[in-house]
Amino acid sequence: MGNLGIDGLWHKDAINCAEEWRSYLSESCDDLITKLRQALMQVPRVISRGKRTLFDYGDVKISTDGKVTILKVKGQNELATKLKKLKGTANISSDFKYSYLLGWLASDAYIEDIYVKVGTTQFWQLSKLTKLFNLINIRIKGFSLTKKGLKPIVEIYWRLDTSWWNVTVREAVSALNSNPLIQRAISAINSRLDVSNFLSDWNRRARRYVSASLLNKSERDFGAFMLGLIEGDGHVNEKYSYVSITIGDEKLAIILVALMWKFGFTPRIYRRRRYYLLNIYKRQLRKLVTIIPPELLTDSPKAEN
Repeated sequence: MGNLGIDGLWHKDAINCAEEWRSYLSESCDDLITKLRQALMQVPRVISRGKRTLFDYGDVKISTDGKVTILKVKGQNELATKLKKLKGTANISSDFKYSYLLGWLASDAYIEDIYVKVGTTQFWQLSKLTKLFNLINIRIKGFSLTKKGLKPIVEIYWRLDTSWWNVTVREAVSALNSNPLIQRAISAINSRLDVSNFLSDWNRRARRYVSASLLNKSERDFGAFMLGLIEGDGHVNEKYSYVSITIGDEKLAIILVALMWKFGFTPRIYRRRRYYLLNIYKRQLRKLVTIIPPELLTDSPKAEN
């Protein structure tokens, strides 16, 4: 469900934590809602900042552009302490977790200094990544007001395995320079790029382009990668049985097309202004499910769909 505008806040008695978070945070959610409702009884200080308006209630600050509403509450990071207890739950062990991570790095995860960072409002994403990578660093950056209730905006981060990263970067560069599928994919999407362009802004985009290393990996590695990509930024259409991946980076689109061809998939490619849509339909979708390492399907609503 999408984020609500400021009008939704005036029904303060209806505000609550989204169920997926409430079931885990319990009393912490109750304390948060009490504080929020008390604050909304006051008259706020209103500050306009471009397209956004800030409603300052003291301990509670609400920022909105009429469509997306973000709340920040004094003491909100106390929730992070409770979320860290997820680290003590049963871990997920997989030999393909780094290939899975490459899927996230091609979508919603990024690298900053020596850390991998992921922002999410989805409890299942936090839970799964914690179990897989044994995360210990969690920060609450605010709350998103949605039709399902308040959802914490959580940033999770952990130290990058630099030895794995350095090897993967070298493998990616080698694949980009030598694999003929890259050149074929460039032609398939009518791109004016050539292989040398991939390295021109390598430092800024490397976290996405290292997925090219999978051109020399196994089918299982590709399955793990695709699951991470879909869980991070893919759309599962249950009605028509297809998965759609929206790519705003032309070079990444080329790499993904090459990877899919490499492992026997023929995505339909659509151009939407500055974006590419790569769709995998029913028959090939069934094949994709069979090559995903089964242990990685744990805690995956998109995989269940």
